[in-house]
Amino acid sequence: MKYSKTIMYYTVGTVLLLFGLFLLIGVMASDEPSFPSISDLIIIFIVVVLPIVFGSWFIYLGFRHKRFVRNERMEAAVLKLALELGGSMTVADLAMNTSMSLSQARKTLEIFVSSRIATLKITENGTFVYEFEVAGQKEKNDAKYLNELL
Repeated sequence: MKYSKTIMYYTVGTVLLLFGLFLLIGVMASDEPSFPSISDLIIIFIVVVLPIVFGSWFIYLGFRHKRFVRNERMEAAVLKLALELGGSMTVADLAMNTSMSLSQARKTLEIFVSSRIATLKITENGTFVYEFEVAGQKEKNDAKYLNELL
């Protein structure tokens, strides 16, 4: 459902871009030998240039939104996997359980560490372990309100 916004951006952008390009071809192919007047230039700008600019902008927004949705889904998949693995995972764990390569998995986990969502630990044999704060249901039920602790 989140991709419907991306499709809308692409559709509106493509329609505007093609409309502007079609009119640009028409203006270029016209037999008008004299230099256009100021009012003609303003009309050309409004009817030809603006649709091309806005169409390109909407296509760019579509690419940005698609990347945002992909990152959001990747984040959810990593957190779900962290929960399934008890809060700890390695780069290999993430790569094996997702479609990510080892380098993508490493970069993804480093983003979680830099965002302070995960902490980095190292085992005696040198393996990096990424630790996520995962509270069990019992811990969640036993949690106290902040004002009770103060």
